[in-house]
Amino acid sequence: MLRTIRLHLLALHPTSPYRVARLVRIADQFEYILVGWPRDNWPQASRQAATMPTQAALLTSIATAKALLATPAAQQELQWRAVHKLLLESALHFL
Repeated sequence: MLRTIRLHLLALHPTSPYRVARLVRIADQFEYILVGWPRDNWPQASRQAATMPTQAALLTSIATAKALLATPAAQQELQWRAVHKLLLESALHFL
């Protein structure tokens, strides 16, 4: 499921139709996966051999992204790109 989220993020461009709504849906799906992840099985290191953020930290990042997407500024390309990058970087910890 995380690979699918990553692929959807990579396929989404600033010129895509309904880009903000699609990004919100991806963030919702990502949040759903993280909330359901058993804490006992949380990875200790990312695939890139970097320190793995905590589940709470990633959920906070996603909540921030969703809050930013709810503002009118999300329609602006720069704001959209920042949120897109945040979600993509969060997903990369698992892949």
